[in-house]
Amino acid sequence: MWKYLLIGILLLQAAGPKPSKEETQGQQQTNTGQVSPTPKIETGNNLNSASQSQQAKQNDETKAFQRTQIRQYWVLVGTSVVTVILLITYTLFAGLQWYWIREQAKRTGDQLGVIKKQSRTMLGTWRVIRQQTKLMQGQLDAVNKQEGHLSVQAEAAKEAADNG
Repeated sequence: MWKYLLIGILLLQAAGPKPSKEETQGQQQTNTGQVSPTPKIETGNNLNSASQSQQAKQNDETKAFQRTQIRQYWVLVGTSVVTVILLITYTLFAGLQWYWIREQAKRTGDQLGVIKKQSRTMLGTWRVIRQQTKLMQGQLDAVNKQEGHLSVQAEAAKEAADNG
């Protein structure tokens, strides 16, 4: 998003006024295109005033060109300031993102520690249940043996009662 904003700013700056150098070239072309129909003979006074007006015209063109250069300089300074601000902002957000990723990794590590403890507890519980199951199976086998003995004794007692 920032990239597109920066490109837009640069395009808007490029669409600004053109340098005066092009204007001066256009003016020079129109001045050379005009030919006076009658040649004038200039005297020393006219020659001096003509050179002064020519010098003044060049000074104006030079000043206009310098103003354009100064304007372009400030555009570059402004663009550089915007770029630095964007760079600092990007760095700040990248640092914050790195910090939160690190915090999330710490919390995930803590959660994994809790899960590990829970799995160890569950393993211990499973072992206890398995031992209890073996004990209960042994007790069940013992009860079945006793039942077998009791039923043999009950049958023997019944036969003794029937025979006797």
